[in-house]
Amino acid sequence: MDESDASDISDAIDDKPQRHAFARLFLDLHHQLELAMRILWDLELIPFRLLVYKSRFLPRILGLWLIVACFAYLAVSFTGLLFSDYEDRGANITGLLPLAENGLQLVSDDAVCRSEYVGSARL
Repeated sequence: MDESDASDISDAIDDKPQRHAFARLFLDLHHQLELAMRILWDLELIPFRLLVYKSRFLPRILGLWLIVACFAYLAVSFTGLLFSDYEDRGANITGLLPLAENGLQLVSDDAVCRSEYVGSARL
């Protein structure tokens, strides 16, 4: 890209409102792609959440909480994608459900520590 091409682009977007409109367009596009990424991420983690629920290694209530949080995440993501004006309301309604991942981290760290302690005691 030489200097003449760069000056053509800057001449095409010369006025300030048009530059702001382009910036807003790319910010909105970034937000929509982020919502699509969150939807795919939640769909990918459904088997993991079912595994946590079915296993006896972690408490079943935690697996159930993770599954409910998954659908809360999906609801907020789809609301933001389809009805962007109501995305904040959806996030406020789901509230503390997404904190299940933090509970999973705390419980799994404790369970791993207990299993290592029990394993070393058997020797």
